[in-house]
Amino acid sequence: MIFIAHRGNLHGPKPELENTISYIEQALSDNYAVEVDVIDWDEHNTFTLGHDKKQEEVASKFFRQKNLFAHAKNYKSLEGLLKHGAHCFYHTDEEYVLTSENIIWCYPGVSYANNSNCVVVLPELYPMKPWRSAYGICSDYVAEYRKQLEV
Repeated sequence: MIFIAHRGNLHGPKPELENTISYIEQALSDNYAVEVDVIDWDEHNTFTLGHDKKQEEVASKFFRQKNLFAHAKNYKSLEGLLKHGAHCFYHTDEEYVLTSENIIWCYPGVSYANNSNCVVVLPELYPMKPWRSAYGICSDYVAEYRKQLEV
């Protein structure tokens, strides 16, 4: 199973740190994958991280890191991420979407018959849903889920 830190979070939401380069790099160095929000891309191949507002700018090479899932927040970001070979996806409220590497990304709380080929997102919002057999789990509390699976 792959453990994905939602916006870099390991032990709960920290809005002031989410989607910042140092927070993301810390989670990656702790052997977690990371889902990061990308809100903009410009003609200089600079991307801007952020969910609802622009936060930090990064060069396109940032997205070539292993275990990084880039969540494009709009068409412009998606276009740039795909152009630069990022592992990325775009969704609003669709139940299921495919990442650019053909991984199923499930909307929080949706039903699935077999989750061994999908990423379960924010299972803490739906504690009765199964997550242990998923390909991956994306959570604000991903360190706690990894600990539970190791027991």
